[in-house]
Amino acid sequence: VNYAYQLLIRPQIPHAGQLGARATERGTVGAVRDLLQEAGIRGTTSMATGGMKALISGDITQLLRTLLDMELNRFEGFHVPAVFLHPVFTDLALALGLEAPFRTYIDHLETRTAMRPAFCTLNLPLLFERFDEWSLDPPLVMSAVNAAGYRMNPSQASCEQTLRSADGPIVAMMILAGGHLPPDRAVDYALQLGSVGSVGIGAWKPAHMKHSCTQQK
Repeated sequence: VNYAYQLLIRPQIPHAGQLGARATERGTVGAVRDLLQEAGIRGTTSMATGGMKALISGDITQLLRTLLDMELNRFEGFHVPAVFLHPVFTDLALALGLEAPFRTYIDHLETRTAMRPAFCTLNLPLLFERFDEWSLDPPLVMSAVNAAGYRMNPSQASCEQTLRSADGPIVAMMILAGGHLPPDRAVDYALQLGSVGSVGIGAWKPAHMKHSCTQQK
């Protein structure tokens, strides 16, 4: 039997570890300047130039759009149906009640790409509360969902309530609770919570991925 597989990539951006390390060494402005200069070296000169102008003028919205383009440029040539905003940035903006970054992110992806804007969060109830408050459509969301309540904020009970009532599809992550739960129990728990339609399992090596996929069959 011949099987055809289509590789779909749903990246999580930006690279928070890289940005954090650079910001520690060079400061926030220095880190952004370095990234823009590297973009010019890689051949995206117009993108880097636009970003530099935005940095100098203090146009935060345009700078955010440029940084998004730089991240997405890495996936050119791949089928990318959706892009998740990293939880570090999602949850910071949620906690501060900042609506503008979400609207910029959504608008940029919907108007300039065929990619669906998606969000990764460790506070699912707050995300849906804010989106309802700001009259934003229910998004594609990835959040911690596991029987141990690991990183389900503000509480496991409130997350379960949101998962049972949410309109948008949810991608469950951290279902193994850091390796503390067996795969069969983890998947059963996640999928019985109404809006969970799929699960994401972390793997550092091909062997780990093969083992995890075998366990889920």
